[in-house]
This record gives sequence, structure tokens and C-alpha cells, in this order.
Amino acid sequence: MININLKKINNISRLDYMVYEKILLLLFLILFIIAIYYISITCYKHNSILENFSEKQLYKNAKFRDCQVYFTNNKEKCDEDYKSDSNNTCKYKFEGWKELAETKDSNNNVY
Repeated sequence: MININLKKINNISRLDYMVYEKILLLLFLILFIIAIYYISITCYKHNSILENFSEKQLYKNAKFRDCQVYFTNNKEKCDEDYKSDSNNTCKYKFEGWKELAETKDSNNNVY
């Protein structure tokens, strides 16, 4: 009789372990689905914000220039060298990017 009781207890603990394992697997799956949903919603919001602002003119009286980074103090010489040889490494030009060169306020003050 003692052996039968031990086998029953052993079987119950195995069943409990399997149930806990399934519960943990289900919780992990639910958490994974929530994470994927959150990431997709965040990506959609980010894209819609970019679309809204890309269609609007943010600055009325503004002039833009190419966005570039200089690796030298002599910008004029670098620009001349870059015009003759675009592989020159004194500056890097970000293709398709623009930066604000100057803007005017309502009193025509240039910044």
C-alpha cells in the first residue's frame, strides 16, 4: 500500500509540473503577442507622424543648404577641393538631407 500511495503522489507532482509548464508557455505566448502588437502600433504611429510633417512647410521664410560635416578648419578650400574631386575626404555630404541655412522672422531679421 505504501508503494501505491507513493506512485499516486509521484504522478500528481508530474501532472502538476506539466500543468505549470503549460501555464508558463501560455503566459510567454501572451506576452510575446502583446510585445509584437505594441511594436507594430509604435511603428505605425511613428510613420504617420513622419508622413504628416513631411507634407507641411515648417518654416515660412527659410533657406536650406545641403547637410554636410567638415573634417577641417578651412571650409572654403575643402569646398573647392570637393568640387574638383568628390572622393575628397575633407567633408561628408548627407545625400538627400537639408539643414537650415537661414530664416527670417516677421520683422525680416535674419537668423
